[in-house]
Amino acid sequence: QGASFQVPFNNKNLLLVACLSLTFFFLAEICSSFPELLSRDSAVSIPGDSIYFGIPLASAAMIICLFLGLAVAVPMAMVLAIGFAFIFQNRFEMFLYFLISGTMAAYWLRSCRERKVFIIAGTKLGLLNIVIATAIHLYMGELSTPKLIWDWAFAFMGGVVAGILTAGIVPLVEIAFDYTTDITLLELAQLDRPIMRRLMIEAPGTYHHSVIVGSLVEAAAT
Repeated sequence: QGASFQVPFNNKNLLLVACLSLTFFFLAEICSSFPELLSRDSAVSIPGDSIYFGIPLASAAMIICLFLGLAVAVPMAMVLAIGFAFIFQNRFEMFLYFLISGTMAAYWLRSCRERKVFIIAGTKLGLLNIVIATAIHLYMGELSTPKLIWDWAFAFMGGVVAGILTAGIVPLVEIAFDYTTDITLLELAQLDRPIMRRLMIEAPGTYHHSVIVGSLVEAAAT
């Protein structure tokens, strides 16, 4: 195996995977009771199954991909999808929905270098969720137009919320587990930071040399 595909499964990485898995399984367990609550208290008739499409469980795979890479995120997306399917009444279509959604969400975050990538990935995921929800309708033979519209609305919302949720959780994970992402490194390299400004003024030769070497190293790594 190539070195680029190897992820050291030290205690910190295993703890991160365990915490994320428990957190999102707990979230799925709570959300599984939403249809019953809404059908009892809501004045609007919302199909219970439609709410499942709006649960942002793909965020778990997105976070894992950002810190541990796509090679870890894809198998974890499958494991999480299996667990979510059991929680949501052992439904095979829910397994496929969460598997495809989680895998593609992780793929779109594989080279995240800006905060806006979370929103872009969330929007793409929302559109993909609509396609998957439509395919599930065709597979199940449920062609009810009102239910399909509700499914589309919740599916798109689930993708966007997953991107927003990931953007909010990532800084907390960085602080709690002492990780450093590409986004953080790029923020540290901003020229308006006092230490960078001082280096540029007091030692312009060293600053210029550091920038050139950093660019060469990035090009070589790429």
